[in-house]
Amino acid sequence: RVMLDLMGEPETEAYGQGLPPALASKVVGNGVSRVGRNPILVELGQEVWIGVLLSEGPQTEEEEAEGRNPLRMTDWFAGTLAELGLWEQGKAPRADGCKPVRLFLVNLSRAARDVGQRAIDFGLLDNKV
Repeated sequence: RVMLDLMGEPETEAYGQGLPPALASKVVGNGVSRVGRNPILVELGQEVWIGVLLSEGPQTEEEEAEGRNPLRMTDWFAGTLAELGLWEQGKAPRADGCKPVRLFLVNLSRAARDVGQRAIDFGLLDNKV
């Protein structure tokens, strides 16, 4: 479910407008590994988001003159939107001189509820999601 949210749902206008599968799978793997089974987020009913910040490293004048592409870096995120603001304001593990280029996020909690509801609909679970 999370992969589809990141890449764009097949058979919709959004299909193919998201991340390529290779990057989407990295966002999911890194994000889920950072969330784990955090009991505080579950207890508080917080919406958990996972994502990636793509940054561009600084270039020397020589590198720029040679037409070299700047070094790209990824910083992985997992947490609430409130935590995202704190993370972006200096807590993201970014090297000096790096500039944020793009941020991709997906709501992990919504995807989990969707999968849980489908399991209920198919009679695989008796609980409400």
